[in-house]
Amino acid sequence: MDHTSAASTNQTTVSKTNQTVTSAATLKTTTKSTETKLVSSTKKVYFKPAQIRAAATTVKNSILINHKLPSYVTIGSTKVKMPQFLELLTTAIIKINYKDSTSILLKSVTNTTGTETIKTSNFNKTAYLKAAKTLKNYMDTYHKVPGVYKTSNGRMDYSNLIYTYCKIIDFYNVQNRLPNYVSVTTFKKVIALRPVYITSDNIINKTADNARINSIVKGLRALGLYAVNWGLGPNSHVAVLGQTNLPKNALIVDIYGGACAGTLYEMGLDWYKNLRASKKVYTIFWPPSTQITGLDFLPRAHDDNFTPKYGEANGFPDQVDVNKDGIFETGLPGREDGLAHPDQYLHSNGYQYLYSGDISTIVNAIYKQTLT
Repeated sequence: MDHTSAASTNQTTVSKTNQTVTSAATLKTTTKSTETKLVSSTKKVYFKPAQIRAAATTVKNSILINHKLPSYVTIGSTKVKMPQFLELLTTAIIKINYKDSTSILLKSVTNTTGTETIKTSNFNKTAYLKAAKTLKNYMDTYHKVPGVYKTSNGRMDYSNLIYTYCKIIDFYNVQNRLPNYVSVTTFKKVIALRPVYITSDNIINKTADNARINSIVKGLRALGLYAVNWGLGPNSHVAVLGQTNLPKNALIVDIYGGACAGTLYEMGLDWYKNLRASKKVYTIFWPPSTQITGLDFLPRAHDDNFTPKYGEANGFPDQVDVNKDGIFETGLPGREDGLAHPDQYLHSNGYQYLYSGDISTIVNAIYKQTLT
């Protein structure tokens, strides 16, 4: 998946091609487009299910990147307002379940508001399909969205219903099947989720390293998150932080095949923290990387040609405790260049990390990081 920039907060766009999913992050902001128009009440407009599926991914990404529901999504040359889009989503998911590929009519639907009280819980397949039918019948009858949808765990407002059905359909886009259940929480918590940008050092080769990232991205998308493969390379962990078009609350996940003392040390320096700003950085150590948990001293990596030496500006500090008495000795040639207690160093500077070679474990750990 390619690296993309943040989207307009007012609209999202879907490609006219039925099979192409266009990320919300690739869109250009426009308020005076001559190529799109709001649907007329006198003209019938039909969309193929694949177009709506693509739009679902686009809207889901826009919500997670921009932390709000867009005003409308452009499908082909038609601007579809969000109340109308909810009707399309519920129709599309019913058709997916029945393997019905016929086109879907865009209908006139207006908005209403309500107070959300939903508790964090799971919505099983039977429940979310039943809800889709109930919601569709209501909108087709009254030409408006309900203020809230009542569940056994509280009420969901229409913004959250849109996100939830977008998440379900995006799961279908990735896995080619409907999920057995979907997790739900308040829309306030949804828009607080951090979008994820994953980088990796060169570990095995370009094909294997990209495949690893893409597997993680796939797992995160299945959980309803926005995640992209930002890129490979020894400097990607710094380059991504320098991108001014990333969301301010982005979660940067850096994957390393080795523990580099210089890389970890720079994470605690002021220039790196200023570059990070309000973004969050999470480190994944992929085996056979050195396990830093409980490690007394991580020596300078053999290929570290970027960290100044001990005694130089921004070089490694005095932190070698040879006799384990809690006092760091100095003046020991070859022993100063490295990082003492690297796990404690990361934690003291506000960073969390994981040592794992299991994709599922990594996906679940990243998901937890997006919540904070």
